[in-house]
Amino acid sequence: MATYGWRIYAIPVLLAVTLLVLIQTYGDDGAAPGSSQAVQGQAGKQPAGDGDVAPNVSEQPAVPPALNIPTAELPKGAPYPQSGKGTWTVLPGAGKKIGKGGELFTYTIEVEKGIDLKPYGGNDSFAQLVDTTLADPRSWAGTGQVSVQRVDGNANPDIRISLSSPNTTHKDEYCGYSIKYESSCWRRDQGRL
Repeated sequence: MATYGWRIYAIPVLLAVTLLVLIQTYGDDGAAPGSSQAVQGQAGKQPAGDGDVAPNVSEQPAVPPALNIPTAELPKGAPYPQSGKGTWTVLPGAGKKIGKGGELFTYTIEVEKGIDLKPYGGNDSFAQLVDTTLADPRSWAGTGQVSVQRVDGNANPDIRISLSSPNTTHKDEYCGYSIKYESSCWRRDQGRL
């Protein structure tokens, strides 16, 4: 023991590690990976001839994803119209530029015909909510990368912020509804948000 010191312990450890590597390399059936015996053991089939090996099909059939997303459910609230007319009324009003930098984007605020906002404070209340949201320091304009300005309905805005009914937004030409999730969407071709 005094002559060999720590080396007396290293030899059994090295032998054990070597044995583990060999077991991992050759697998449970004792055949080296890539050999016909290993392929036969894994696939359960004989080679197909001319050295070809029958494929090992291990792919599972596709399973549709579970789309039950609890966070996507809207909270309980007052009833609201499920359908509108598919046309929008631009709410009157214009405003000053919001934001200090970046590209300026103009916007209008629109409400789909068939949505009555009187129980919720009316159209002016909704317009004020949108304007206040866009003026918040945490908004797009607050980043300093863009500025926004509300323009009159006769102008040609960059963005149309539209309050729309679910049955309208679910149509493919608007937001679609392939994923059952209520949210806002951006339609670049319509400039509609």
